Amino acid sequence: MARYSSTYFPSCYATAALTTLLIFGSFGFHGMTTCSAARIHIHKKASTNFIATKCSTTTNPRLCVDTLASHASTIQDNPSLLARTAISVCLASAQSTSAVLSSQSTTGGLGAGDAGAVGDCKTTMGDSADKLQKSLDAMGSLRGKKGINDIQTWMSTALTDVAMCREGLEASNMDGSVKSSIVNAEQLTSIALAFVNGLSPVSP
Repeated sequence: MARYSSTYFPSCYATAALTTLLIFGSFGFHGMTTCSAARIHIHKKASTNFIATKCSTTTNPRLCVDTLASHASTIQDNPSLLARTAISVCLASAQSTSAVLSSQSTTGGLGAGDAGAVGDCKTTMGDSADKLQKSLDAMGSLRGKKGINDIQTWMSTALTDVAMCREGLEASNMDGSVKSSIVNAEQLTSIALAFVNGLSPVSP
């Protein structure tokens, strides 16, 4: 009959116990990971639904959702973060459009009328970007109703500026993509202003 060491069976039991612990520990870790992923998915879905609901009240809901959905994790379900993110997005659009207009004004090939319109548009788009930057900075340290009213004023001016730019180029021979970029910037500014207006009633 084979003889076994007196330490053999305890070692087997210890190994089996350790294996069982590792297996169940693995299941536990997997379960925690799955739960965490589920929570993240639920929060993201809630934020996406929040954005869609808020966007439905704007002048261009589809553009609004398409633009802001990728920022859901930042926005969450916070109206202030929604407004701030929307301002940041339209600031980037205004700066990009302003850069395109600057390039167009220096490349030549424009008629006298178009060159003048592009120059004016570049100026007003730059003014719009400045107002959007002021608004974004103010959103970072928002204090009370007066702060919101100041942002509303700057945002309204920014919207007027980009609208003037668009109107000034309507009769020009500018490339259609440039005009589309301006229209896009105008619509994004309108959306951001709507969210700012939603933070507090406008003062009389």
